[in-house]
Amino acid sequence: MAGLPSDVTDLIADEHVTFLRRARQQYIGRIEDGEVKLALRRSVEAVGKTIEPEALELAAASIGGFAYMLQLVGYFMWEEAWMSEKDLAFALAMLDDSDGSRLVDIAARMDVTNGYASTYKRRLLKKGVVGERPGGRLDFDIPLLREYLDEFYTE
Repeated sequence: MAGLPSDVTDLIADEHVTFLRRARQQYIGRIEDGEVKLALRRSVEAVGKTIEPEALELAAASIGGFAYMLQLVGYFMWEEAWMSEKDLAFALAMLDDSDGSRLVDIAARMDVTNGYASTYKRRLLKKGVVGERPGGRLDFDIPLLREYLDEFYTE
C-alpha cells in the first residue's frame, strides 16, 4: 500500500487500525518511468488487454515516479478500461464546455433525451469519472482525462 507520508502517519496513529502499526514502513523513493510503464503494461496484459503506447506514456508522465500516484492512476485506468461506448459518448459530449457541462447540453450533443443521458451521468458520478459543480454543472474529476479524450478521441 502506498500513501502520502502525512496520511500514512495519521492512519497509523488511528487506534482502530492496529494492524498497520505492526506493518513495516519503507520509503520507496521515485520509481523510474521505465519501471512504471512496465508495471502498468504487465498489469493490463495479465488480464488479456492491451494499452496504447501513447496512453502508457501519458500515465507514466502523470505519475511522475511517485508510488502513491502509481496506485492512484493505476486504479483509475482500471476503472476507465471498463467504460462503455455510451459512457464514453457522454464524456466526449462534455469536451465542448470548458467551465463544466449542463446535462441538457450533453444530452443534445448525444442526440438523446435528458432522462437517457441521466443514466450515464449517474454511472460516471458513481465511478468518480465526473463530479457535480456549482449550478448543477458536471466536470471531469480524473486529472488529465479531458486532455486525454480531446487528444485521442477528437479530430
